[in-house]
Amino acid sequence: MKHLLAGSLTATALAFCVTSTVQADILGLTNTGQIYSIQTSGGGAGTAAMFFNFGDPLNSSESEPDVSPNSLAYSGGPSVVSNKLFATNFNPPDTGAVTTVNLYQGAGDGAPSVFKEGLTTNNLDKSVASGDVSHDGGTYYYIDRAAGLYNVNLSTKDISEKIDLGYGSGSLGDLALTADDSQFFVSYNNSEEEGGGTKIGQFEIDGTVLGTYQAARLYAGLAFDGGQLFGITTAGSLYSLSISGTNIVENSAWTINVDGVALAPGEWTDAARVVPIPAAAWLFGSALVGMAGVGYRRRSSEA
Repeated sequence: MKHLLAGSLTATALAFCVTSTVQADILGLTNTGQIYSIQTSGGGAGTAAMFFNFGDPLNSSESEPDVSPNSLAYSGGPSVVSNKLFATNFNPPDTGAVTTVNLYQGAGDGAPSVFKEGLTTNNLDKSVASGDVSHDGGTYYYIDRAAGLYNVNLSTKDISEKIDLGYGSGSLGDLALTADDSQFFVSYNNSEEEGGGTKIGQFEIDGTVLGTYQAARLYAGLAFDGGQLFGITTAGSLYSLSISGTNIVENSAWTINVDGVALAPGEWTDAARVVPIPAAAWLFGSALVGMAGVGYRRRSSEA
């Protein structure tokens, strides 16, 4: 197992801050491919409304449908632009059900089309469950089960070389790009890593580790609403997150509901931002005093 140096932040409370007004919602994906807009603030926080029916791509796992489809990403706006929605099929490790993970693009309601075949070809250790797209809609980023970061150029469809994030194999959660696309956060679990347990890792876009933070749980979905990071669980909880020292703090929690009713546990698989804000409007860490060291990581999703 590879790892990088454990890191720490000297700030007592690192916030995700933004100078512009947030959209006040994120997108959540279910195991049947339905995408909901989930409110993130006010009295309606946690309320979900149908956004688009992406559908369940062919070759999604039959043995664990609660984690397929996955890796939702969106670069459109509050009005649906279906061809700016992307997701992958997902095959849990050790099932042998699917040998290739593909990237799908939204098309007609419930009918995604294959955008790029062969994101991974070894399902035993290369399943994909973490994805996001740059705010300009030009690049799709994803992480495989073996802690490899890749990107797909959405113009040429070329896949980059692997960047090893260094936290070994483990459970997959989600990847969330910051609003200026300079950093990303990953929720993961790796019991073999030094310190083990459930964590969120913070990285530069080139894979350089900025920090590793202990988390209370794994988040099936991570997404920024403006400068605020949110996590959702497979069980249907929404959390607003911040960093305090070496820990992730859950500031607020809501039950995600559709028409006042929570979906069955296990139905939520991923999350994505709705409206990326301009890069110049994003500030990270207004309370940051200093940063020392760097950290290691890996990811999963809570039941």
